[in-house]
Amino acid sequence: MSLADVLATVESIKQQIEDQLSQIATFKTKTEDSITLVTSELEGDNAGHEQRMLAALSQALDSLGGAESALNASADGCQQVINL
Repeated sequence: MSLADVLATVESIKQQIEDQLSQIATFKTKTEDSITLVTSELEGDNAGHEQRMLAALSQALDSLGGAESALNASADGCQQVINL
């Protein structure tokens, strides 16, 4: 495998990472919209469904944030290799 092949592979990986970051951003927006909807529609629910749903959605947002951070670090690493 030549250096050009390695660089092409790294660039492809970086593009895939950027695609994943875009999908995560979309999912985060939809999750935030869901939090707003749950808050407005189930406010004061006696059975506690609102709190359980909000906790699950908040946990999902936290997980997405962690994945986003890891992918950003990976994209930065790819860019460093490309810049060599």
